[in-house]
Amino acid sequence: MILRTLAVLWSLCAAALLFAPDTAAAQTPRICLDDSKQALAQFAQFHELATRNLYHTRSVARLRQPFVDLASDAAAYVGPREHAGLLIFAWDERDLCLFFWAQQSRTPDDYVYVRRSGGRAELLAQARLLDEIVRAPKAVANRLPRKRSMTVLEAPAPPTGDVAAVTAILSRLLFPPELRRELASVKELSIVPVGPIATIPLFMLEPLDDARTSPELFSINILTLMEDIQAPMRWQHAAGDTVLVIGNPAARDAEWDLPDLPGAEAEARFAHRLFGGTMLAGREATSERFEALAPEADLIVIAAHGVADSVEPLDGSFLALAGGRLTPRQIQSLELAKHPLVILSACQSGLGQALDAGVIGLARAFQIAGATDTVMSLWSIDDEATRFLMERFYRQLVTHPPAEALRRATLATKEHYPDPAQWAAFALFGGP
Repeated sequence: MILRTLAVLWSLCAAALLFAPDTAAAQTPRICLDDSKQALAQFAQFHELATRNLYHTRSVARLRQPFVDLASDAAAYVGPREHAGLLIFAWDERDLCLFFWAQQSRTPDDYVYVRRSGGRAELLAQARLLDEIVRAPKAVANRLPRKRSMTVLEAPAPPTGDVAAVTAILSRLLFPPELRRELASVKELSIVPVGPIATIPLFMLEPLDDARTSPELFSINILTLMEDIQAPMRWQHAAGDTVLVIGNPAARDAEWDLPDLPGAEAEARFAHRLFGGTMLAGREATSERFEALAPEADLIVIAAHGVADSVEPLDGSFLALAGGRLTPRQIQSLELAKHPLVILSACQSGLGQALDAGVIGLARAFQIAGATDTVMSLWSIDDEATRFLMERFYRQLVTHPPAEALRRATLATKEHYPDPAQWAAFALFGGP
């Protein structure tokens, strides 16, 4: 009972940090205008300023050139790929708006623009509610790190709200009816998020309002760096890849109690048998060994504990390895020369600080370091459910691109574990 109470408290604290009152709203200029071209130009200008500030804050160099013509870049991004779509979200102090390009767009200006008056507050409220409904009851998952200093109190009442009603509202908000005709032909969907969108389990939503969830329709990749629209990278498994696998490190932390993860180690050993390479587990899985081996890896798998901190995302978030923490600040300073696929089978590894220019956290840190794609978890799920999903993902990865492999693995897990808290937690951040 004590562990359950602590776990629920930590989950609710994390949710409160992630969806804290948005003080940035007062600083955001009006973007979601009636005229679509003016709105796109205003968004591109604001996003450029926000991105510059973000890189300056992180003390890292910019990877791409500023956008000159976002519409042309977006059309070029979807053009070469059959059944591809690109969905860019923006918001201002009050409204939410989106821009959508499909592969069949005839010109750069042939996009769908949708504006939702009052959409910002509605998005924040519904995202917070879904997070409480899905994540808090599962806070007892045996992958959950527990903060040593937490006070034991009575567990709060379960959050009120119907998950079907909340996902229906979010589905209409993020995939409005105006997009349904175009979305019906999409098989690969790339999303540029704003605010908490990257932390929403998008696989739980029903984009076409026909009872089919997202993975039944298309794969999804979340662009943590909007500059990837200009020069997208695609990862593909090949014989002879250099592989680094880390499983169940013997992690100890003064602030956090980190339970043993036998399922994570079994998962990592499965990946090692399938892909080969170097396997580090227990006391061998140190941050020093990771930093020495990661720059030359084509594929990196880490099955371990992860902690997200939305207040201090660069130094407070971390992967728990033997001998110490591996933080986003350390990760972003690496040079991942082979542009690997990084798979983080770790609690909360996809979370961080949600801003106008995206989420600061582990995902963006790996992208800045050079990763092509990063697969991450949005909340803590059961050790065995994670193992089930990830083993199927690894098998699919042999013959399919990462986003498609994750889509197929998610559907297989959904059949075995019907609770969306068990099958909808993973997302892919990076290129198509």
